[in-house]
Amino acid sequence: MFSLNQRKKHTKFIINHSKHALYNITGNHKLSGFILVIFHWLIIGIPFLYILFGKVNTLYYILSCLVYVVYGLQIYFNGCILARIEKHLFETTEWWGPWIVLFKPLEYIGIYMNTNLANNIINFGILLLTIVIIYKIDILQK
Repeated sequence: MFSLNQRKKHTKFIINHSKHALYNITGNHKLSGFILVIFHWLIIGIPFLYILFGKVNTLYYILSCLVYVVYGLQIYFNGCILARIEKHLFETTEWWGPWIVLFKPLEYIGIYMNTNLANNIINFGILLLTIVIIYKIDILQK
């Protein structure tokens, strides 16, 4: 597949290109980060909510596939590429993208968040979502 050096090179290229492209639009890295966060929440939140509460139809299958494409990118980049771009725009290492809603409360109760733990939680979340997808499709078949 791709070597670690190639993946790092791709990650750095995407981050720098995105950062500069967004800056050309907004003229402000923090505003660019905010806009990217909203976009990130929408492209993750809408499919997630539809998979949980929507009807099983063509859109359901498309959004389910999208989730696995995003997960594949998560594996390739060893984390979410959008969250990485947001980290650079916000100039912080304390940013976890949409998962921050779960991770920050865990840190407040003493569970220190690191990349390995974050990846394990995300993998568990994908497993749960897969169970929901299979369950809803199975119910439809009966």
